[in-house]
Amino acid sequence: MSELKARHIVDVYDSYYAENPFGERSQVYLKSEADKVIAELKNENERLKKQSSCTFSDDCIRVRKLKSKVDKLLGCLKYLVMRDLIKDCSPKKIAAEIVKECENGLR
Repeated sequence: MSELKARHIVDVYDSYYAENPFGERSQVYLKSEADKVIAELKNENERLKKQSSCTFSDDCIRVRKLKSKVDKLLGCLKYLVMRDLIKDCSPKKIAAEIVKECENGLR
């Protein structure tokens, strides 16, 4: 990042009026106020970076854990359905549908 160069106010006005002979009004920012705004923006940027990376990684971990549990549950359902170890009832039909959908790639 490039640094701002400090100049004396007289030099700034002299060069400005040399370039703008008609005396258009100029505006300046005080260095202390600009530094304060820059520091606030840097802090906000760091906070948002930390928040987004934590949220992202936490969500990824939760998704991996959930996927692992779903895979185990699917394995159990598939075993029970394929071996015909569940009684004929509505849960068996639902389990069979879930296994079929997952095998067809609708997961």
